[in-house]
Amino acid sequence: MKLKILFCSFFLFMSVCANAQESSYSYLLDNAMECLKNGECDKARKYYNAYVNLTGETKPSVKELIDICEKPKEKYAVGEKMQVGEDVYTVAYVRDEGKHGLAVLDKGYGSIAGEMKNFYIEQKNIPTLEELGQIYANRDIIRFYGVYWTCTENSRASCTAYYTKDFSTGRKDSECKDYKHAIILLIHRF
Repeated sequence: MKLKILFCSFFLFMSVCANAQESSYSYLLDNAMECLKNGECDKARKYYNAYVNLTGETKPSVKELIDICEKPKEKYAVGEKMQVGEDVYTVAYVRDEGKHGLAVLDKGYGSIAGEMKNFYIEQKNIPTLEELGQIYANRDIIRFYGVYWTCTENSRASCTAYYTKDFSTGRKDSECKDYKHAIILLIHRF
């Protein structure tokens, strides 16, 4: 009986230690993410590799961000991924042989009114009507088919109205009300 209790106690102690050790290495992933924010790809890879070696666990999402960060890019193609800070954007339009263009981040459904308007439009993170037209031309490559907001205001409307573009029909609209089913696309110009 004493041997059984001793064995169970030892097993419980070992499993608690293993779980504590695994969670104690989470700071390595935090450090890797901080390095990625600062564009320090090599340091991020070292922290990630240390985490994998110590825990035996991989984190594919972190590895993907490191791979994107390390990829030396001077030119992009439509459909490629681009890391901007912690976010991964999809390249949606290129010019100058891929040296410049637009990359998009789908932020989901929402109204452009109120706080969203103040934050996103003032920050110029929402595409203009012209930029949305450039993105629209590549909709089949990037697989975007929703209704998207622009930051272009309709000056002829009797209220504050921003244009939307429906990527499935190509139709442009101007709405005075909260257009709940439109999607806010954040863009990165490069």
